Amino acid sequence: SEDSATNLIAEVGTTLARSAAGTIAYAQGCPLLGTDTAIKGDGTNYFQDSGTTYGNVGTAGMVFSFLFCATGTTSVLFAKRNAAVGYQCGIDASDRLAFTVQDADGGVTTVSAALTIGCWYHADIVAIREGEGTCQIYLEAVASGSAGNISTAEKTLDSATAFTVFADSNDATPFDGSLSYLAGWTFAAGLTQAAAPVVLKQRFLALTGFRPQVSNVGVDTAPLSYTRATNATLEKYNATTGK
Repeated sequence: SEDSATNLIAEVGTTLARSAAGTIAYAQGCPLLGTDTAIKGDGTNYFQDSGTTYGNVGTAGMVFSFLFCATGTTSVLFAKRNAAVGYQCGIDASDRLAFTVQDADGGVTTVSAALTIGCWYHADIVAIREGEGTCQIYLEAVASGSAGNISTAEKTLDSATAFTVFADSNDATPFDGSLSYLAGWTFAAGLTQAAAPVVLKQRFLALTGFRPQVSNVGVDTAPLSYTRATNATLEKYNATTGK
């Protein structure tokens, strides 16, 4: 296992400290990005910001993009949510990707179709909070499951809780699957669910070097440096060696 100085660092943002020394596996392979590009959770440890402002989105819309390997355990991939307010993404009891948006008036959870356990996915979550007020999960840039109506969750999602990867913000339900890439953006207006697939396919191409509809393990992927040029990419960082 890695030492306790091994954290996740965002290219734009903050450092997420690992909760404790444990058995999180680093330098894991991902068929979409190649070797040494993923980390695998142990169902116990997680990465968490030391403050409570990083990850606040206010009333803005959100896009999250990530590469993960599905696990059959109910768990959380990332979150910034206390008991009442925020957002959270994880795997539910029906093996679906689930994203919850919750403001002071209540929460709405959007789910994908059931995942194939042990399979890698490129996932995008598009939460439009102005205009159409919808949330849709995309797998390989194709809508999966029904769009959620989040028009009632129009108030701020900011909360005094830490942004966390591999668990919820209360340190519960840690993720025991694999994660290779995670990025997030906010936007005020302009994006629609109708336009989202086009945007997401282009992002997938820039990230991996091949298009979703022809992707397979045997296709050469783009260098990892491509992902490092993307804002808010989280990658492994060793505070001692600088690697």
